[in-house]
Amino acid sequence: TTTKEMLYSIVKSRHSVYRSPGNLNNLFGLPISLGQMPEVDYAIFELGISVPGEMLRLASIIKPELVLITNIGPAHLETLKTMDNVVKAKFELIDRLPVGAVVVLNADDQLLVAEAGRRNLDYIGFGIKSECRFKARNIRTDEKKRLSFEVCGQRITLPLFGRVNVYNALGAIAAAAVWECGPEEWAAGLSECQPMEMRLALEDYEELKLLVDCYNANPESMKAALEILGEFETEGRKIAVLGDMLELGQASKKMHFDVGRRAADAGIDYLFCLGQESAEMAKGALSAGMKKDDVFHFLTHQDLMDGLLGIIAKGDMILLKGSRGMELEKIVIGLKGSAFKSN
Repeated sequence: TTTKEMLYSIVKSRHSVYRSPGNLNNLFGLPISLGQMPEVDYAIFELGISVPGEMLRLASIIKPELVLITNIGPAHLETLKTMDNVVKAKFELIDRLPVGAVVVLNADDQLLVAEAGRRNLDYIGFGIKSECRFKARNIRTDEKKRLSFEVCGQRITLPLFGRVNVYNALGAIAAAAVWECGPEEWAAGLSECQPMEMRLALEDYEELKLLVDCYNANPESMKAALEILGEFETEGRKIAVLGDMLELGQASKKMHFDVGRRAADAGIDYLFCLGQESAEMAKGALSAGMKKDDVFHFLTHQDLMDGLLGIIAKGDMILLKGSRGMELEKIVIGLKGSAFKSN
């Protein structure tokens, strides 16, 4: 979704362009998006799936002329079962492309690159580590943790957090270049991007800082969010409020345990876990050295809220991250509606 918004922000200065609203990206949302589309030169659609064959159906609806795949992650394993199946499902988007269609891929994602190699696929690459056409260089972070980098000789500044957004921006740049948008347009468009609601949005409330990233979650995005929290300098403590990552199938326990270990490594002061699966997060954090008095596990929002209000103090920074079904925005609403004591 973020990459879609970035691409739109770049392209709109040069062309008439439409992008699918919100995250209307599946077999229900895509027809709604198409029904709302005005007459434009370019249209950008986000496509999301959860079962094999779904991407093929989505691709047959819009018949894309340009395909951008950002990465391969451990999502929807409950239905897709294995990472190989995730790769195959993503590449259904490419299986029926018209002649002359352009493919843009993350050149640092080894699963993507390997599959492209097996198919002898010609693609435009972007990345941070690999040598490719759109490679980010001289990545910097300012005092507010906002990012900047160079690509093709152009300095890009993002009003966003996290290395993942460098990848998102590079993907948008590579696609925009296909549509004849140049470096100055990349820089101008991306400088205007703002975090979408509940996606790594930094909010100040009273004297708390809330890093709200509770729209969705998988193991990689969880670890990335924890890394961002760890990088911030705060007057108070760093607190991670993490909910279950859903639809991970048989790998769920191990993946939650591993996220807990990463939380401990991020240098946070407290870990609050919500949901049945996140009990493994708490175990992982304890196994990696966090103290028992600093790790909490709850099954209800209210119990977690009560525990959180008993600990937080002015100057603290709180990350809230979990799958959509965990509704962690309820904790955000609770924090904004409750007085907290100064510890």
